[in-house]
Amino acid sequence: NHRLPDQITHSDVRKTGLDRNKAAPPDVHGAEEGEGPMWAIIGWLVAIWIVLAVVGAVVKGLFWLAVIGGLLLAGTAAYGAIKSKR
Repeated sequence: NHRLPDQITHSDVRKTGLDRNKAAPPDVHGAEEGEGPMWAIIGWLVAIWIVLAVVGAVVKGLFWLAVIGGLLLAGTAAYGAIKSKR
């Protein structure tokens, strides 16, 4: 005879020792108490890691563009200096 929790009668409590005021037994298949914040922290750390990886790749690419731009600027300045002396 299975009843929903809101259908438990006084005789059921006497027979089984059930008490509505007591906490439910821990769920052995669910998350342990306190694991929610841990997963939130791990999620934030993964998100920060992804952002830093993308930013690092962009900065590295911009660095090499700056190096190439500097070399082209120096070459253009040298070429202009040589041409103006003639």
